[in-house]
Amino acid sequence: MEKPPLVAVPAPLKGRGQRAFAFAGAVAFTILFVSTLLSVVARLFALRHFEWTFEVAGIAFVWVTFLGIVVGEIRGENVSFDPVKDSFRPSIRRAIDGAIAVCVALLGLVLLWSGWAVWQRFAFVPTPVLRLPQGITIASVLVLGTALAGLGLARLFRVVRGQDPYPEREPVA
Repeated sequence: MEKPPLVAVPAPLKGRGQRAFAFAGAVAFTILFVSTLLSVVARLFALRHFEWTFEVAGIAFVWVTFLGIVVGEIRGENVSFDPVKDSFRPSIRRAIDGAIAVCVALLGLVLLWSGWAVWQRFAFVPTPVLRLPQGITIASVLVLGTALAGLGLARLFRVVRGQDPYPEREPVA
């Protein structure tokens, strides 16, 4: 049976790390969706004591965003210049892949450093409504930074060895 045109079929998840990040993102999205839905219902019916839903939705939104960045980067689906890169000869493509890997690793390290500085100052400051520690949100920056630094370094090692830096990426038909 042929696939209908204009229907995007997502590539299957590969590897435990990609599945773990995707699962965590799905859990965060479910929390975001349910808390937003509760908020809408509470406003619609003028229910009281549902102010916490906005706080939970905000925390979940940050986690969904950052986990989505990690999954997209693992899959090689973030913004890239593949058509331009593919117009060069293989040695230049390899240099571009190496430069991209260095940039991703550096971005991860900067996020990790910055996130750690924020963690040290604000991790145990309570949120306004639920009085949860702010570290719940700040941890997302640390997870993102660690993941990007690790991905960037792993890709750099693959480029140096002459391997494909994006083995997780689905081949384009």
